[in-house]
Amino acid sequence: MIPLLENADRIKIVSQPAHALKARAYLRRQRPDLAERLVRADDYRPGEWMAVKPLLALYGLWTLRGLKADERKISL
Repeated sequence: MIPLLENADRIKIVSQPAHALKARAYLRRQRPDLAERLVRADDYRPGEWMAVKPLLALYGLWTLRGLKADERKISL
């Protein structure tokens, strides 16, 4: 996937918020030069996955506990 981003001027990662945060952190680790092109994205849409959203959010936060402070940035 990363080679597809090489020529992009801006990079948006859109997914369930915890997954998007994780993907941005992975990009920062693997390719800091590409991470400089990250821009804000609309991770959350009201009403989307409403019934399971709280459980997914808790699980996502639990899996993100190992990220360093500088990896928790939403965008640069």
